[in-house]
Amino acid sequence: MSSEEIATIIPALFEETEINGMTLRNRIVRSANWEGLATTEGACTDQLVAFISRLAEGDIGLIISSFTYVVPGG
Repeated sequence: MSSEEIATIIPALFEETEINGMTLRNRIVRSANWEGLATTEGACTDQLVAFISRLAEGDIGLIISSFTYVVPGG
């Protein structure tokens, strides 16, 4: 189903909104996930940058980036 088809079913999902002064183009949120694209030390890689860049080019209003750790145990 395309974004346009979804917009006719759930129009509020595609309305602009604001969170704490930050304007979002719609109400679609991509939560933090583990993509497995960082180094074993937790550093960002070119693959992770490319992945997040592709998400940013899509129809997502807010992207909460991947989680990371301070020490390997959490």
